[in-house]
Amino acid sequence: FILQARPSMRVASDWNRHSVVLRTGLRGATYLNNNEQDFTDFIGAVNGQFDITRNFNATGGYSYQELH
Repeated sequence: FILQARPSMRVASDWNRHSVVLRTGLRGATYLNNNEQDFTDFIGAVNGQFDITRNFNATGGYSYQELH
């Protein structure tokens, strides 16, 4: 028997100029008959855009994962 959960969250700006998006999530499982296989994964990311002029912008992002 396995119990699994996958909560996640996304937060995004709604500004007229520039933007930021944050994402995070977990994935976990618990094996009731074999605890040695239990795991928890983590994922996080941030992305953004900086509008320098109407036709020119800079974008960037970073992500991190900790997987089993």
